[in-house]
Amino acid sequence: RVMETLAFRPGERVADVGAGSGYFTVRVARAVGPEGSVVATDIRQEMIAHLQNRLEQEGIVNVRTVLAEKDDPGLPAGSVDTILMVDVWHYIRDPEFAVRLRTALAPGGRVVVIDYRPRPWDERPWGPPPEQQTPRDELDAHMAAAGLAPVRVHDWLSEQYFVEYAVP
Repeated sequence: RVMETLAFRPGERVADVGAGSGYFTVRVARAVGPEGSVVATDIRQEMIAHLQNRLEQEGIVNVRTVLAEKDDPGLPAGSVDTILMVDVWHYIRDPEFAVRLRTALAPGGRVVVIDYRPRPWDERPWGPPPEQQTPRDELDAHMAAAGLAPVRVHDWLSEQYFVEYAVP
């Protein structure tokens, strides 16, 4: 349903920031087709290696992997139409990172964040620990400081918020 909601177009340039094992990377690569491209970033070399192996095994050639720094997504200015971050922002929580995301967007681009709604540990003893959880208003403030505003909010995920940001 996330993929259907985001409606990636053939030829779109997408960055999967914090790609991990590539759950979304593979799906997005197929959605944007051979005319499109995906940059999959992660800060852990072992995840990059795993993802490269997975892409090779599945014959996906429109993905470039990038070993990124914790404070920098490693995306050139104006290089992507969509930045996707799934269950990643709670690790970052940095308004300067949001500025770097905004810089990487092409005109008309969007930043999509899906992350855990804060819950007490006794209510949800999995996911990020309470001290790492990011309230949606904090995320909105970081994005606003970067010149991005929520343009679409999807509320059908039970454990996560799902927000698309763009330049207003």
